Amino acid sequence: MKILGGIAQNGAWTAVQALGFALFVALLCQPARAQDRSVRALRSVRSVESEFGWDVSLQLEFAARYLRHVPEENGAAVRIQIEPLETGDPIPFVSPFRQNLSIPPDLSAPIQEIFYERRALDEAFLEVRFRESVAFDVGQGDGLRAISIRIRPLAHEGRTASSGPPSDGREPEEANGAEVEEGRLLTIARTAIRDGELDRAILLLTKILDGGDEVSVNDRRAARELLGLTRERRGQLAHARAEYERYLQDHPDGDAADRVRQRLEALITASSAPSPGLRKRSRASAGQAGALGGVPFEYEVFGSLGIRYFRTDSFLEDDGAGFEASNVLTDFDLANRVDVADYRIRTDFTGIYDADLSGGNRSNDLRISRLSIQVEDEVRGLEATIGRQRRSDSGVLGRFDGAHVSASMAPRVRLSALAGMPVESTSDAAPNTETVLGGGAVDVEDVLLDGLAAQLWVIAQSTRSMTDRAAVGGDIRFASEDVYSFVYFDYDFLFQALNTAILSGTWYPTESTSLRFSAEHRKTPILELRTALQGQSAADLEALEAFLRESEIRDLARDRTQTVWTGSAGVTHRLSEQMQLSGDVFVAHSGATKDVLDARTGDQIPGADAVGPDVSLSTQLLVNDWLIETGVGSISARYFEGSTSRSFSVSGYGRIPVYAGVRAIPRLRWEWRDSDVQATRSIVRPSLEFDWRYESFVVDADAGVEWVESLSGGSQDRQTSYFLELGGRWEF
Repeated sequence: MKILGGIAQNGAWTAVQALGFALFVALLCQPARAQDRSVRALRSVRSVESEFGWDVSLQLEFAARYLRHVPEENGAAVRIQIEPLETGDPIPFVSPFRQNLSIPPDLSAPIQEIFYERRALDEAFLEVRFRESVAFDVGQGDGLRAISIRIRPLAHEGRTASSGPPSDGREPEEANGAEVEEGRLLTIARTAIRDGELDRAILLLTKILDGGDEVSVNDRRAARELLGLTRERRGQLAHARAEYERYLQDHPDGDAADRVRQRLEALITASSAPSPGLRKRSRASAGQAGALGGVPFEYEVFGSLGIRYFRTDSFLEDDGAGFEASNVLTDFDLANRVDVADYRIRTDFTGIYDADLSGGNRSNDLRISRLSIQVEDEVRGLEATIGRQRRSDSGVLGRFDGAHVSASMAPRVRLSALAGMPVESTSDAAPNTETVLGGGAVDVEDVLLDGLAAQLWVIAQSTRSMTDRAAVGGDIRFASEDVYSFVYFDYDFLFQALNTAILSGTWYPTESTSLRFSAEHRKTPILELRTALQGQSAADLEALEAFLRESEIRDLARDRTQTVWTGSAGVTHRLSEQMQLSGDVFVAHSGATKDVLDARTGDQIPGADAVGPDVSLSTQLLVNDWLIETGVGSISARYFEGSTSRSFSVSGYGRIPVYAGVRAIPRLRWEWRDSDVQATRSIVRPSLEFDWRYESFVVDADAGVEWVESLSGGSQDRQTSYFLELGGRWEF
């Protein structure tokens, strides 16, 4: 589906538009629901071509810490284990699920599929599948909501880098010997391109090229190619053509020259076919460059339509079947991108429909996860997003309906502001006008020390003329070749309490070993006036306000909030090219809450008792080329000792290519659990999943059984459960 000058050229696009508009209208016409079953986890993916491959930044909807990945260095896919971080924004995916990310057609990196998977509360994975076998390095990205993947063709497999944060992409020997300013500027420019700060990247690359004879040939060559590529992707086609021609004049030979020559030919002939160095567009929605009134213009649309059926049944040996759940989840993603001269305009829509087939009391649920328009002015360094959006930074606790604007004030400084209304549930089609929020933030990087970056923010929220939240906070990050660390904090000066504090670090003492630690302090739930409603018979703050003053509501919220302390430490060591072993220890303690009175009835509401310390120990062995080439397998063991329960579990996982795009994914988990409530039980949970990709279509099926056997105490009846999950997705 190709569009030139903004006019549809293919009837298939009309069908996509009609489907998107119909779903959009249906969502807006739905009444509000009390429960939010949102499962969005992946936000976007960006890639920037470098001299040796592609630097990819995978953006998440929540803060997360990179843990480990397998295979270690190369393959047709990489499986990345991450640890979601609670920064006050509730992570909305407790139950097992799988979610795909729509791949933009213009993504230069050879990525075929990205999906997020969470099968257990303590295991979260990202899997990236490539169009061919490549070499890669994986690590924490720029910020707490990004994972970095550096991809190289296998011809460059020997050019490995640290598994830590991205470097400047040059040969290690060259990077280590470059003590000059242009090497540092090239690193910053690549980071700016990856983050979409193209005006800043253009300024930096131009500065490098203006450096005269002091700039090395390699740096000048890399800067010239990146400058042309950056201008091309933003629709500045005349500028890009000039940069490519200058590159070929100065550097006519080499692999990079062939790549630049192909891009130049594509610009001259206005062909939509990408050069061999770019991702082959297999979907019908790739855009085409052209001109609109003499102004460079490019338009494209991409997205996906997915349908997933889930059913689970559970029954006891003596009592027969006990139906549990059956539902169909349909989700639709649609993104439009228009590049006009120095401007980029993007619209995003994500709608989800959850149909309950069980015949129970739960109603069908329609939700709008995202409905926004984003405008970037690359020359002035401005960006604005309006509509329903989700942010996990700037102090925002999830989604809100409103506006976010930002501006580059200097090469290393960016200011932003936001205002709007928080979204309690994506089922709420209309904005919540009773609650408003506003705030601002400043982002800086490479201040005082290379590799040091930070965001500091302030935010306030008001409900019915009462101040619901007033906080300051931010995150401070440091990255080098062998260290990645960050500090995050959220302090509410209205409650005079620390909501969240996280200290985390990863150290790579050798190429094959990484050590990590973290310590957290957080309020659960985060301090807001609405926290006072826990256990109260009053339905909302308006009803509670009839009995208590605002200061009393604030005291009640403070009394109903638990303080949780956690700490962890771990190590991952690569035993060989095919195997890596890891171990982790985790400790948690939850403080008590006070007994309070129901403001309306005067009845006593008991507080929660302190829990902990709870301790868990785990180990995991990851194996590459398991059973057959490109197969992946893992086995893990975990022991948990808590104040009211203890357990030991062993689980195994495999991903085995079968035939022509079909993969088999067997899983097996056995758990021994002893608790004060359910006595001693044995749980066995085998499952088998198949997935198959054919061009732009993905189909997967997953089925499993769970047997629960009482070993001592409690009921002696065996409980049997099974689940069946079928899904299909069309990516356009």
